[in-house]
Formats: sequence, structure tokens, C-alpha cells
Amino acid sequence: QIDGLVTQSDLLKLPVRLIAFALITHLEQVMASLITARWPGDVWFSLLSHGRQGKIREKQDELRARRMNPPLLELTDFADKRELCKNLIEGGKPTFHSELYDVGRLRDQLAHSATFVDPSGGQLAVMKFVNQLENVKRRIHELTALATAVRTHE
Repeated sequence: QIDGLVTQSDLLKLPVRLIAFALITHLEQVMASLITARWPGDVWFSLLSHGRQGKIREKQDELRARRMNPPLLELTDFADKRELCKNLIEGGKPTFHSELYDVGRLRDQLAHSATFVDPSGGQLAVMKFVNQLENVKRRIHELTALATAVRTHE
């Protein structure tokens, strides 16, 4: 059954950008939820590299100067959450890292209004984009289930 035809130019329109960005943002929130469930408090912070810890502390200092004090986890980047979650998924297999690395790049392209479907890539570029969104949805379900399991075992 054909539900509709989608062209490459359709994928570059605002509604598609919004849906894709919303899905990726939801994935990032699920990763944060898993991190919070697995490492209560700020225990996870010590697992980041010293360089990333420094960058997060700089953000924290800047916000405190403006009388803001969000939770430390909110100051992390998508990549930080990816790094923390990768060891909880598939024993740290490279597929999680590489999938989420690509998703992070897509997120940045969407956030900065860059072209995220290569116009010269033809059908392969469209399929890559669709596959990335399918991976995001699959990882959302997987990480949600894992966070629930971690919470119930505590």
C-alpha cells in the first residue's frame, strides 16, 4: 500500500525538521533518565573525561554567575550522554556509539538549519535519513526499558 510520495525537498521542510529534532530530543531525555537511574546524584560526573568535566564546570560557573543552578546533567552535551550510556547498552559494542554519533551529527544539522539530506545523494541519502530516525525510535524504546529495569532493581 502506498500512503504517499515523499521527495527529497519534502524532507527539508519545517515539519520534517521539527519531527526529527523532537525525536532526537526525546532520545536525549531518555538517555538522561537512564543516567539518573543508573548513577543517582552526580556519580556519573566522575565517569566523564577531565576535559569534559572542566567544560561542564565552566558552564555551571557561568550560569551560577547569572543566579541559575540547573542540575549538572542538564549541562552535558548529547555526546556526553551517549558516552555514559554506551557502556550500559550491548556491553559497549560499537554499533550504539556509531549510531548515536551519526544521530548527534544529524541533531546538530537540524539545530543549525543546515542541510541534513544531501541533495546529490539521491535515494540513498533519503534512506539514510529514514534509517537514522528508525534507529532513534528503536533506541528510545531500548533505553526506556533499560531505565525502567534499573529503577525496579533498586
